[in-house]
Amino acid sequence: NYPHGCTEQITSAAFPQIWLKELSSNNQAVMEKSSYNIKEAISKIISRQMSGGGLAVWPGSYQADNWVTSYAGHFMIEAERRGYNITSGFRQKWTAYQQKAAREWKYDPKFKYAANDQAYRLFTLALAGQPDKPSMNRLRETPGLPRLSKWLLAAAYITTGRKEAADELLDMRDISTEPEY
Repeated sequence: NYPHGCTEQITSAAFPQIWLKELSSNNQAVMEKSSYNIKEAISKIISRQMSGGGLAVWPGSYQADNWVTSYAGHFMIEAERRGYNITSGFRQKWTAYQQKAAREWKYDPKFKYAANDQAYRLFTLALAGQPDKPSMNRLRETPGLPRLSKWLLAAAYITTGRKEAADELLDMRDISTEPEY
């Protein structure tokens, strides 16, 4: 019941339903409705994939959105793991877009929170079994990364079996938050 129907809201409505079967009693009517909702979200997300593989926030948009592309792609990866059908064409174009964006990304200290987009992109590529290790290493060497970027990058390293690299990024004793900008 999200009011606008942008790709981010469609993903947000369907994402938690992927785990509903594992978290609730097996109410058949609830499971059928949930499965229907997930399939509908998958269909809408596929329809918003642009020719270059990125995802638009709104139907008819002319530009892909980095965060939405990673977020909706993350949902699609998890849905596929739970047995939902994701077309290979969608996955190939999405992966190619993410890989190209990861390779071309440049850090700009004036826009340091854009590193969050890169870190999430790298995490989703790792989840998809297509880690971009050179881009992960390049981001890890970047000074002044926001905490969220470090956490997402650490998750990418853990996903690829590099716990020691993840450990280097995180200081578990530091529980402070960063100011919002």
